[in-house]
Amino acid sequence: MKKLFLLIPLLLSSISSFAQYGSSSDSNIPGMVIFIGLVFIVAGLLQVILFFKLWSMTNNVQKIKNGLKLFEFEKGFEYNSKIKRSLLLGNKAEARELMINRFISQVKERYQTDSIIDKKNELQLGLELIGEKLPKAIECLYLASDYNNLFLKGKNLYKGCLVSRNSDKTLMHVRNVEYDGKMHSYICYTEGYKNKEGAYSEEEITRVNISAFL
Repeated sequence: MKKLFLLIPLLLSSISSFAQYGSSSDSNIPGMVIFIGLVFIVAGLLQVILFFKLWSMTNNVQKIKNGLKLFEFEKGFEYNSKIKRSLLLGNKAEARELMINRFISQVKERYQTDSIIDKKNELQLGLELIGEKLPKAIECLYLASDYNNLFLKGKNLYKGCLVSRNSDKTLMHVRNVEYDGKMHSYICYTEGYKNKEGAYSEEEITRVNISAFL
């Protein structure tokens, strides 16, 4: 490719010389027309080269994607093998811990706004197969951000945080925060922002952290 770029200036200079020669000759075709035609030919060749370069790049991208998929499969296979080994040895507690660790690693790989319901359901099914229940702290997780929010200290209420309704301990998410000039109202939803529960004051809800499940 570097050689091609070195040849282009030489080619253009020769074309220019040829165009001047053609314009002074007795040919019926003007030299400028020949010059423009050769420029189009060179441009066409460059476009063909660019096309094959882009084609090669797309193949490389596909190889990278396939490599990532293989890595994820092998990592999942490694977890599954360890879980099966623990179960064969009768170590149910270790198998449970491995399942939860796999769930946590999957949650950490997702964007904060991504839903993790599919992974939570997958974990729940695996735990049920060995006679275990989904931990309470994981039951309330719907978004990847919920996992991090559980470990934040303090009582500040904000958009996206997990809260508990003081009257009946229902777990909710704060979807919006409104301010009327006097006080804040927290618009809360349950089941991962599916069902609207209503607007609550700071006295009616309490932010939830991991200590509430220990």
